[in-house]
Amino acid sequence: MRTKQRNNLAETARHERVAQNTDVYAVKARNYKGLRRGSPVFDNEQDFIDSTLLSYKMDDHYWAVPIDSICYSLLYRPSALEAAGYTEPPKTWSELKEYAEKMTVDTDGDGNIDQYGIGITCSRDALATDTFGAFMASANTDIFDEDGKIVFDNDNTVKALDFYNELYQYAPQAASGWSWGEIESNWAAGTFAMMPYHSPNLAAFFENGDFVVLKCSTIFSL
Repeated sequence: MRTKQRNNLAETARHERVAQNTDVYAVKARNYKGLRRGSPVFDNEQDFIDSTLLSYKMDDHYWAVPIDSICYSLLYRPSALEAAGYTEPPKTWSELKEYAEKMTVDTDGDGNIDQYGIGITCSRDALATDTFGAFMASANTDIFDEDGKIVFDNDNTVKALDFYNELYQYAPQAASGWSWGEIESNWAAGTFAMMPYHSPNLAAFFENGDFVVLKCSTIFSL
């Protein structure tokens, strides 16, 4: 099989000579809109999870296949939950906030917080938008509706933003500038007890030991 990775899908799809010599294109999702009818496509779902294909379906036709998928989950440290008196992870927003507050602690009595309850960021970074997007999804809201109309400005979005703001008080102050590297290194260092995070990066944590992954469908319910 001949493969070619191109960041500009529109450029790739418009070059017939390239299309004739390439079976698979690997492209960034933001360039998907450049795909047009007549470009190479895949119609066989094979073993793909149905939900991962929805972003690539239009007019009852699959125009691409996913190379990865981001599914937000809650990472938590069982030892931190046990120390706080919990025997199971939180299952609702209110429980998540309660747990985060109780697990924000000064463990050595010096007046400084040694462990924060939650690891989230409010930086101008894709990490913040992705994380907040998970809360928006659980609040049953989105940026666009199925017809492409902007529906971001609604009560559910405000509810998600208010909760995110309340939850952030149990995150490190420095998290306001964190991106992917900072949140991962601080998780490894034990800076906080829980964090919502996405699946592609979880493999790097399995050597750390003291944590469990909880499905976001359980944790992010109102």
